[in-house]
Amino acid sequence: MMLADYRNEIMNHSESVHSPKTTSNYRTTFKYLLRPFGNIPLSALTKSGVEDYIEKRIRRTSVYARRKDLAYLSAFFKFVIDRK
Repeated sequence: MMLADYRNEIMNHSESVHSPKTTSNYRTTFKYLLRPFGNIPLSALTKSGVEDYIEKRIRRTSVYARRKDLAYLSAFFKFVIDRK
């Protein structure tokens, strides 16, 4: 399955169970995640690729944005694992 497909799934899930602010935060996190990776198969995501992405985000964002990104990425990968 493609990264954008899972993004759509988690956004639909978020809209049904989370506040609009949380859903907006997920949307922002995915906007930045899709920029370097594009709509690739999830199987093409590597640990080192995700770590590189996180390191770049850490250098370019505020402490709040870093924590938010890490929390939402962690939730996303847990969501993916639970669905497989």
